[in-house]
Amino acid sequence: KDLHGIQINRVVRYFWYLNNRSFHLQGDSIQCSNSNEFDFNRDERPHFIYVGGNELYENYENAYDTKGCYHVVFSENYVHDFTNSVKTANNTAITTAQDAEGFVGDAYGWFLNNRIENVGDPFAYKATTDDGFSFILGNLVVNTLAKRFLAIEGRCFKQQPSEISTCGDGVFVAMNTVDCNGNTGAVTATRSGGGAAELSQAEKDQEMTFIGNVFYNCTDAENTRGESSHGWESINSNFILKYNHNVDYRSFGDPLRLSRWNDEEIGNLTNIDPNFVNPNSTLSGDYTLGFGSSARRLVPNEPIVYGLFQELYGIDIRRDINGKAWRVDSRLNAGAVQ
Repeated sequence: KDLHGIQINRVVRYFWYLNNRSFHLQGDSIQCSNSNEFDFNRDERPHFIYVGGNELYENYENAYDTKGCYHVVFSENYVHDFTNSVKTANNTAITTAQDAEGFVGDAYGWFLNNRIENVGDPFAYKATTDDGFSFILGNLVVNTLAKRFLAIEGRCFKQQPSEISTCGDGVFVAMNTVDCNGNTGAVTATRSGGGAAELSQAEKDQEMTFIGNVFYNCTDAENTRGESSHGWESINSNFILKYNHNVDYRSFGDPLRLSRWNDEEIGNLTNIDPNFVNPNSTLSGDYTLGFGSSARRLVPNEPIVYGLFQELYGIDIRRDINGKAWRVDSRLNAGAVQ
């Protein structure tokens, strides 16, 4: 029936959705804009959307689905139990970027310090528009039930057949802690290039950056032939891939390897236990790094995207999942807990 809890549409702006509980819906808890709107008028798209402190669970579709909103902040929500054996595409809890109708420009979406458990795919990136960029920062995710923590589908779009294709600019994934609980894959990318040369090049220009994340007990991603828990191997290295100062560890099976498609690869820890205090694959677990962990002070304090947030919205978001301010020195702990 596609019946949503909230659908933010047309010229709505400065919309706050705070401290609600939304569940058991036949559609999404929140659908931001509408797939049937094809006017592409940027000023008439919803923007300045703040979704914070909500509990979202057990819908037939998603917790949050962006269909063309921009300047979205989705922060400190509790999202859980999104799985769907009937409509498998809706295993996704949070869709971070614009679908094909989202030609709006400057389409920033920020997904900050959320707690997520027992969902198929916690995040999906599906940007299609120039300047569309998603930031997935500081989230704590446990028990991924499908194929990936982040499903990347870097769609491209033409408004008219005569136009050059546009694609999203990419996704920046930093300071997240992900306990896959032995399920498949931290990342999977499903696009492998279009037929037209300009389409293929537009896809390749998308930047996928991973900094300071901890991926724990994630098995081999689909189609990686045992190479890594990240599914870049199946897409012919179509994106600009930067993978720095991350931790990849699992307590069983063959040793993990980093993807051979990474364009930049600095300071990562592979097959080294981050030594969490109590990683029990639930949000009741303690994902603080234990004393002596090699993941402590692993990450250079690079406030690039955090500075962008402060420039845009006037707020300093350099805090961990528990609200603790970051250290002021030059290095951070990997993951969501400082």
